[in-house]
Amino acid sequence: MSSRPLVALVVSVAYLALSTTGCVSNEYVIPRQELNRLSLLPPSQRGARVHVVQSLGSGGDLSTDSGQVMSDRDYADEFTAYDQPTAVSEPGDVRLDINLPLNVGGGSGRTHGSTAPGLSGKGGRGWGVRAPSSGGTPSSGSRGGGGGGNFNFSGGGGGGGDDLAVFAIIVVAVAILAAAGLAVTEGLRYDGVVQLHPEQLVHLKGAEGAERTVPLAALTPADVASTREVLVMDNEGYGFRFDHRRPLDRKGFAFKVDLGSLESLCTCYSAAGLASNIQFGYFPHHRFGLLGTLTLGGGTNALNQTFQRHSANIEAQVFPLQLWRVHLGAFGHGGKQVASDEFGSRTGAAFGGGAILELALTTRLALTGRMDYTLAHTSPVDQAWASSTTLTAGLAIY
Repeated sequence: MSSRPLVALVVSVAYLALSTTGCVSNEYVIPRQELNRLSLLPPSQRGARVHVVQSLGSGGDLSTDSGQVMSDRDYADEFTAYDQPTAVSEPGDVRLDINLPLNVGGGSGRTHGSTAPGLSGKGGRGWGVRAPSSGGTPSSGSRGGGGGGNFNFSGGGGGGGDDLAVFAIIVVAVAILAAAGLAVTEGLRYDGVVQLHPEQLVHLKGAEGAERTVPLAALTPADVASTREVLVMDNEGYGFRFDHRRPLDRKGFAFKVDLGSLESLCTCYSAAGLASNIQFGYFPHHRFGLLGTLTLGGGTNALNQTFQRHSANIEAQVFPLQLWRVHLGAFGHGGKQVASDEFGSRTGAAFGGGAILELALTTRLALTGRMDYTLAHTSPVDQAWASSTTLTAGLAIY
């Protein structure tokens, strides 16, 4: 089996990951299911808990600091006046109960200290338009939420496998860079619950590209039905009160990269080195997924002869157990392995499995560790079965 088909898929995936990596922006999407729920609530309750997903883009200003999250009951009591049809300002129509200069740089929000029509003068408990804080915000990426060996492919006699080794090193390096880039953007972008002022502007984008803005309290089911996408911005108007991120959610596409130790055994010798697993796949459910896996490994044996063990597999992963942020799972895989050493190059079927652990960092990012045991029909003695064991750690981006 040629080395080039083995690495072509991962090079393409890694290049795509690098080329699509961007900055987290000040725009947040309200998912359609969440939008339907909000439109059916009384205006005084809509902004208490809103699920948003931060978009990727060109970055922007720091988000407006709107203070601490209020309880649902306090929020509804504070903004009960918005249940009256005349209490909501139209976009750009800022109505103040006291004579203060208007804020012309933040949309339709009020200046700090102003009150909504009909309120008792509490000022929305600090819900005024404020200058962006100098501290970090989600848009700037600061919110949270075995045997060794030398990885030396150039010495000894690899049976003409030097090209394969070079490809393996390049692919691992590109995959690690792609994982690091995705961890900073896709892994860290905010996916969770925020609290919004009833007059926070929402941007409604229609199917034909038309866009208009309405206050959250004025949103209707008809607006939702005619809208393709709804955005809110954390540096506009009253800003956000960030509540909490959602827990780790694997559902959707996944990209994983890890690095660690490799030990290979057969009837004639044993050898140790380094190995890396590069995976790309899809989780139809939070606890189960299928991934294409490229395992690249090699090093030197006790006689200073180089060896390589590279596998291409389809892997199933399942995560049945969870304790706080720790997720325990198992996996099994099947495919083909290429073995190259002083005995020449061989290709054979490979099957294996093991245990996997993930430590959730955000909704889309986790640290991962795995132990894998694989049997491959690549022993240099009568094409018998040879085993390899890997212990690796890395990143999982969902």
